[in-house]
Amino acid sequence: MISAIGSSLTPMERVQNSFQEISSGKKNHSFTSPALLAIGDRLLNNANLASARNSNITNEISFSQTHSSFVQNSQDTVSRLSELSVKANSGILSRQDRQALQAEAEQLTAHLKDTMNNAEFNGKKILDDSEFSDMVQSFENIDLTSATGISDAANAVSDAIDMLSQRQATLGAEQNILHQQFRANVEEEANLMDAGSRIVGADIMEAFSRLTGDSILSQVSVAMDAQAASLDRHALANLLK
Repeated sequence: MISAIGSSLTPMERVQNSFQEISSGKKNHSFTSPALLAIGDRLLNNANLASARNSNITNEISFSQTHSSFVQNSQDTVSRLSELSVKANSGILSRQDRQALQAEAEQLTAHLKDTMNNAEFNGKKILDDSEFSDMVQSFENIDLTSATGISDAANAVSDAIDMLSQRQATLGAEQNILHQQFRANVEEEANLMDAGSRIVGADIMEAFSRLTGDSILSQVSVAMDAQAASLDRHALANLLK
């Protein structure tokens, strides 16, 4: 399609613009409606925005997966605390046996606290919330050497398992949503890129065909100008005789 601007150009100017189309791979406003090209550019820009949104989603997925990993680690620790509380409830254990279980329980509780304080993603704390803090505190005062302490430990373990399981389920649902958004953005980006590229992308075969025709016209124009100049010189020479 030749726009009104394109039809007003000289063959040489059209040749230069065709060369530009071929080298850049993008249509020139001399041959395509500038308004149409603006629509194509907007579509391509929106495709880039969809890609940028996916970059953010990728970071959110990584954050959520890191969070999930720390929760899983805490679940493993609480599971071991549950085993210790069950073992401590055995009537055949000596006081020394229960003290050994208590020592391990304290180490596991310290590990939970370290996890809470140090878990982070790109400098952002992950487990510094009241829910996780309350869970850690519920284990700090348990005593596996006494019946009351063992009962308290069992209750703390039960609450912790429920809380961590719920958090893991929430994170899983969150990741599913993020993955769905990512796939939707990929499809949107592809569709926008395809539509925009069809508008602004040069038809190379058409550009070469136009280039060939305009090159011939340019050469004819140069030859005619040269011939006209030659005739003018001859006419002037005859007048001077």
